[in-house]
Amino acid sequence: MTILEYAKAGIIVLGAVTNAGAVEYPAVQTISLMDAIARAGGFTRLADRKKVSITRTTDGKTEKTIYNTDDIRDGKAKDVPLKKDDSIYVPESLI
Repeated sequence: MTILEYAKAGIIVLGAVTNAGAVEYPAVQTISLMDAIARAGGFTRLADRKKVSITRTTDGKTEKTIYNTDDIRDGKAKDVPLKKDDSIYVPESLI
């Protein structure tokens, strides 16, 4: 038996992005919140960029954290490094 490829670790990007779905987590380098959103095609015009959430499970405990990606883009906050199997959700704006 020969292993052709190991299972790829991924990050799920859902909600108001152009191409929702899995984004491959690079084996050698890290990926950030803004990188993952860019790889998912970026925000749709209805995206609420001020309430983007990352859900992460560590040791059986699930945490959800909300980020304002406008602040990250504008340099007011640091981009967030992701871990494999994180889930990102971009809600739609109510306006």
